[in-house]
This record gives sequence, C-alpha cells and structure tokens, in this order.
Amino acid sequence: MIFKILGSSSGIAERGKNLSSVYFNVFDKHLIIDAGEGLAHKIQIENIDVDTIDAVLISHFHPDHVSGLFMMIQTLYIQKRTKKLQIFIPERIYDFSRIMGMFYTFKERLSFDIEYLLISELEKHYPFVIYCENDHLLPYGEFIEKYQYQNTMKSYSFKVTENQKSVIYTADINSSQSINQLLSEVDYCIVDAIHPSIEEIKRIERFVMQKVLLTHGSNENTDKLVKENPKFVYAQENKIYSF
Repeated sequence: MIFKILGSSSGIAERGKNLSSVYFNVFDKHLIIDAGEGLAHKIQIENIDVDTIDAVLISHFHPDHVSGLFMMIQTLYIQKRTKKLQIFIPERIYDFSRIMGMFYTFKERLSFDIEYLLISELEKHYPFVIYCENDHLLPYGEFIEKYQYQNTMKSYSFKVTENQKSVIYTADINSSQSINQLLSEVDYCIVDAIHPSIEEIKRIERFVMQKVLLTHGSNENTDKLVKENPKFVYAQENKIYSF
C-alpha cells in the first residue's frame, strides 16, 4: 500500500497547503479520498497519469472537502482522459450529479464517463475500503429541520486495508467515539486535529502501531501533543508512505 496526503489544511485556506485530500494506491487501484481545493494542481505536481485514478470518495459536503473535484474533472477532460471515473458521495446523488452541467461541463461533452455512486455502495466495488458514518454534521440537525433543507447530514470515515496493513482516515469528526467500529489495530491514522477534543485525539493512540497523522489544522493543544508524544506528528503533504 502507498498513500500520500495531497492536502492537509483546515477549513481556512493556509499558505503553502492544499485543502483536504489523500491519495491511496492499494491492490493496484488508485483512489482519492476527499477533493479539497488544489487537487487538480496537486495531480499535475505528482505526475499522476490522467487515466490512473479509479475513484474519488467524498466524505461529506463541506467545500474544503469537495471544491477541488470540479476543477479536477475539467482538467481530466482537457487532458482527454478516456477511463470511466467513479465518484462516491455521501448523499443527494441526483442533485450532485447535475452540478457539472450547471458549470457548462456537460457530461455529453466529456471524453470519459462519470459514474456517481453513494458511499453506501463502496464495498461492492472496493471491498478493501470499509466505512462508517461519523458525527461531524449532526449539529446541523436543528437548523436543517427549521429551514427544511434536504440535507441528510451524512458524513463518513474510512479504513483502507491491504495485506494486513491498514490506514484510517477520519475526515472531520467531532469525537473519536463516532468511529469506534473502525478503531482496531492499524498502522496509521489520519485524524482531524481541530474538531475533536485533545482527549478524543489522544484516545486513538492505543489503536495505532506507527503514527497518528494530525491533519486539518493545528492549535496549542496539538502543538503540545506533537512535542511531548512522538507517535503524534503533523501530516506532511507530498511525503510518500509505503508499507
């Protein structure tokens, strides 16, 4: 397995960093989880072939996790990609599948097919990736009900496994309790460093054999944790993890 963090910034764009995105090469499949702003540029820097990427998985519909997808699709089209691209999304598949047409990037004009699927269909296509719903969007419930939005508050975390080696990507979470079903012995965990409390982040340590990679920002508590505990490190963009 190979993985590389393509974007590690928080929801506020940070100088020198891209927004949330991770690349995985596992069982000869090439997956991108989350597609924050800067993804298209990052693909060029990493020399990822236009027909390489098999699927993009979106953990939830916050702009810093999905805004880079649209520019990536445009770039692949201009570069004449031919291979079908699967895009797994958390909710509202019909609405989302029509967005590119609103941007005048009509599906009939693309050089490749896009297959939009729900995250709930993921294991049928990529059984080495398991997922669970997390608690990140649940605080929106009262607001969504009050204003009668169609959002269903679906937000996901993922565990990727190959040959008994595994990596958890929490995406954004409010508490590590919400991903308990993924928390067994893993090699790496890429964890949201901003939304959960520092106690919730520390709780993950006992499940991780190598490193807990803190992503999505930093604060005084995480700075102290990284200084005091060598198992916790800040995620580095461009660094290749291979095992």
